[in-house]
Amino acid sequence: LPTLAGSRSGELALAELREGFPRLGLVLLAGPGNPLTLFRLGRLGVPNLVLLSVDRLELELPRAVTRACRRGVAARVASELGATVPRRELRVVRMALEAVHKRWSAEDFAAEVGLSRPFLSERLKGAGLPSAGHLLVWVRLLHAGAWLAEPARSGESVARQLDYANGSVFRRALRNYTGATPTEVVARGGLTFVLQCFLERHGLRVPAGRRRGSVA
Repeated sequence: LPTLAGSRSGELALAELREGFPRLGLVLLAGPGNPLTLFRLGRLGVPNLVLLSVDRLELELPRAVTRACRRGVAARVASELGATVPRRELRVVRMALEAVHKRWSAEDFAAEVGLSRPFLSERLKGAGLPSAGHLLVWVRLLHAGAWLAEPARSGESVARQLDYANGSVFRRALRNYTGATPTEVVARGGLTFVLQCFLERHGLRVPAGRRRGSVA
């Protein structure tokens, strides 16, 4: 948003982006200039926003992206599973969640982990998780649960972003795994609902003393 310091157009664009995609992590690059920039950003009250100076871009960008995404799907699902899934397998789940855009096959996924697909599937199932192939389907649907709840997205746009052949294939996968349509997923809580389906399908239970946080 290069015009942020010089006019209100940058502010409006940022506000509109956050309104349409309320849970999207944002990294804003800032150069030397108007001292009012920080004040105006603070006044907008935009969550999940990290301001990064251009002169520290190469050094700080990976850390800034991590901070901006700390309330994203991967972090929230990992937090829910942390009490019941062993740390080693939890890292594997988080890897799959963070790489949803890479469109891995089960074989690609296993190779990234450093195992064969059958061995990875056995290890996952031993921790109460689905096989590698089914886990990758759940990963896409967990992201879908979060994205469908955002005002600027539609079922068709989410299907395209998750690389489904078309909306019908996406809706069929969602119904087969969760028993719900995209509209029903949104009405039942988005990511919260899909995550609950995942936990129930695989018998993963959060300890009674631990309150489940809202992840929609």
